[in-house]
Amino acid sequence: MTKEIRYLNTIEDIISCAYYEAEEIEIYKKNIRRGQIASSVWPVIIFLALSIYFRDPVAVIIGIILAGLGWVAYPHIYKKQVKKNILAMINESKGRVGTGEFKLIVNDTTLDVDNKYFKASFSWDAVEKIDILSDRSYVYLGQGIGLIIPRASVVEGNYGKFVDALKETFLKKVSNYALQRTRDCVRWTRATERER
Repeated sequence: MTKEIRYLNTIEDIISCAYYEAEEIEIYKKNIRRGQIASSVWPVIIFLALSIYFRDPVAVIIGIILAGLGWVAYPHIYKKQVKKNILAMINESKGRVGTGEFKLIVNDTTLDVDNKYFKASFSWDAVEKIDILSDRSYVYLGQGIGLIIPRASVVEGNYGKFVDALKETFLKKVSNYALQRTRDCVRWTRATERER
């Protein structure tokens, strides 16, 4: 079974993927939690020290308020930094990273990727995870490579049939996988030894 799709990726698609990963991938969630803790603990420590030094309990209240603001604001600050980093990366690459028209071909042996700057064939062993959402899909390959397939940007081919073929081929080729369902996503992941 061979299925092909052509679609456009924009800078907004890449940024939206990064935001999705920040909310879904454990290492990014841990980074955000660490930032929230750090941005909350320091105001309390500083204003507690000031409170003790000046013998003024109001400083502790100010520290607690600032800690709460730090906790709430940090995820937004993190997302702004992610967006800034992505824009810098795309600017440095002169638009060659992840943007433009892509052609994907699913067949029994490989997942083929082709765009103006990048052409590769990945064996199904390289596919680590597939996330299918209502408006887009993500295919995670080894070595930090990922594919974003936005439903609204398909210029040729049928998104639904392509995603079905992608999923079916992955499930045929990967003998051990874990299935997760969330409110927004269906995820197939190559199972690790611990999950088997």
